[in-house]
Amino acid sequence: MKKASLTHTYEELNNSLKTIVNVVNSGPNEYTIDSIADGTGPSGEITIKQSPIAGGKLAAYVNVTSIVIDVGTEKLITYAFSPVPNMRTARIKSAGSFDQRVFLGCTNLESVIYDRTCAANSGSWMFDGCTSLKFLDYGISSRFGGAAFKKCPLETIILRKTDGCCACDFTGSFPTFDYSPTIDEGGTGCTIYVPAALIDAYKSDTNWAAWDAYGTITWKTIEGSEYE
Repeated sequence: MKKASLTHTYEELNNSLKTIVNVVNSGPNEYTIDSIADGTGPSGEITIKQSPIAGGKLAAYVNVTSIVIDVGTEKLITYAFSPVPNMRTARIKSAGSFDQRVFLGCTNLESVIYDRTCAANSGSWMFDGCTSLKFLDYGISSRFGGAAFKKCPLETIILRKTDGCCACDFTGSFPTFDYSPTIDEGGTGCTIYVPAALIDAYKSDTNWAAWDAYGTITWKTIEGSEYE
């Protein structure tokens, strides 16, 4: 496994490596995505500073349990984190947007938190097959892609956008929460927190009416909650 030299500064490495990963909990080491092929790479939490150049490059990061995404205005490519097998949490500090299936099949992913100023929208099938995903704070993002949460047992969703409802893509045959064990018909239930000024709009919005009709959604206001 190749490691970047510790004699270089982070700025020097970031300028010279196109696919750099900053390892937060493993000391000052820097790794390129292509250098980890045997599962002996970084452990704990890592911060992604640039989008992977090809999907599936992080699948060998078997010791990573948390990922922080901080890629500025870059777009995260298809299969970017599909799958990081033992990732439990993801924090999205910055991103321009997400392509399809970015977290496909991350079966141990339990929570995803967008920074409150992050507005990057999800692509189609973004969390498809994340069968442990129960908590999502979607920041101020404005739209979910089709089938974004297929098979996800979401119990809590927080939508912070204040200038209108967050759109929920139901085009074609792949509605956003298709086959969700908590939100679909007969599901066990999900609580969605929205701004108080929009709670009535969400309940009547055509994007959400199909799911609300199942009686599986409990609407609550962000104001006065633990997520304020």
